[in-house]
Amino acid sequence: MSDNINPEVAAKVAAWNAQFPVGTPVRYWPMDRTGEGIESQTRTPAWVIHGGHSALVSVEGRTGGIILSHVEPVITKPGEFCERHFSWLCGNGQGQCQAEVAA
Repeated sequence: MSDNINPEVAAKVAAWNAQFPVGTPVRYWPMDRTGEGIESQTRTPAWVIHGGHSALVSVEGRTGGIILSHVEPVITKPGEFCERHFSWLCGNGQGQCQAEVAA
């Protein structure tokens, strides 16, 4: 990784990798986020690209990486998901993001 890594990008990568191991079912959009996306699964952990400004993850059936903002997990368990923080919303029925509650 580069010495010039954006801390927010590094935090997103760490959060993604903590929540979603390789093999996680995902939906991705290779260009812009229009349409229904393509279902696949991750084949690598997320990483910060050279230059430190963006995060990528590789998916099955696609060469290279997809920018993490164009990938979302396919929810296979009850609950809601906060895409902003890559974390599950609390299960107490209030729907608060765990990252927001901790801040």
